[in-house]
Amino acid sequence: MNLIVIGAGLAGAACAQALSRRGCQVTVLNQGGGASELPVGLLAAHLSAQDIELSQLSRLGVSLTLSHARALLREGIDWQPSVLEQKLLFHPEKNARLSQGAALLPDWYEASEAQVLHKQAAWIKPQALAQVWLAQPGITVQEACVAALKRSEKHWQALNGQGQLIAQADRLIIAAGAQAGSLLAQCGHPLTMDNVSGSVAFGEWPCDANLDNPLINGNGHFISGVAGDAGGKFWLSGATYERETYASSEEQQAASLQANQARLANLLPAPLLPAINAQFASGQVQTWQGHRCTTSDRFPIVGELELGLYVCTAMGSRGLSFAALCADILAQEIMKDSSPLITSKELRRELLPSRKTLKVSSP
Repeated sequence: MNLIVIGAGLAGAACAQALSRRGCQVTVLNQGGGASELPVGLLAAHLSAQDIELSQLSRLGVSLTLSHARALLREGIDWQPSVLEQKLLFHPEKNARLSQGAALLPDWYEASEAQVLHKQAAWIKPQALAQVWLAQPGITVQEACVAALKRSEKHWQALNGQGQLIAQADRLIIAAGAQAGSLLAQCGHPLTMDNVSGSVAFGEWPCDANLDNPLINGNGHFISGVAGDAGGKFWLSGATYERETYASSEEQQAASLQANQARLANLLPAPLLPAINAQFASGQVQTWQGHRCTTSDRFPIVGELELGLYVCTAMGSRGLSFAALCADILAQEIMKDSSPLITSKELRRELLPSRKTLKVSSP
């Protein structure tokens, strides 16, 4: 079977490898950009007091991503398993409920009044994971800017801005993140998705610093001791959710830096905070900005739109948690595998493009 996947980020790369493992020939059209170019990302399951469906889905996804990382990535260079310290801040009643919920899942969490320790967490470089997925046999990556989709008698066709054919195949998957909305709309499937920009801050890791738990989450997150591509180590903090409009990119960058720095006061232990703040003050901190494709209910969109046309997108800030899982779900359904990853029909419905909680745009 021949397929086209639009998007070479985490979602697209995951779809390509899931299908190539099942014997398919996959052409991946790389649109460029997207949140998968983040320097390093945090992998941890969502925690909720009543163990809602989003939490259940994220645990399935985290388990699968960890298995891919162990098998394909270089530990300590591309990824690092670790314990994540989730600080419980500002909301005592909510925190108490979260601690109670965590106590019901001892294999995943260790709870106290002040924090929850996520036992199965990691930092991962998204680009490293996407690249190793795309390097699997049966996958061809092509740089292309897809402007339109067209259904011919036998194939789905991807066209450029001049209406010229880029690629065609029996089946096509839209996994283009922030660019998915326009493609869905122009081929008659308008779905409401938000493209929310956000920034992270990162800098050189102080050589004499040491943290009991190198991953910290709370109001934002902090990742420490990440191996740099050119040697040394770095830290990363974020991420902002930016919906306001700024007069200039310089103004936006300054506001993002300020927001990310402000969060560290509640996340970092007192001995480390002055060293990191000094980096902000001296201009040594860098920023990275990207866009997340999200839905109002925070679930990804995975499924068939019409004959031969599929979607796997809208993973928000949880691409590392959801990409491998959503890709395998979709590949199983395309190839008609008999053993679904998600046995709960209710949970599977939460991902469908036709679900009731997903608002549909007006044409």
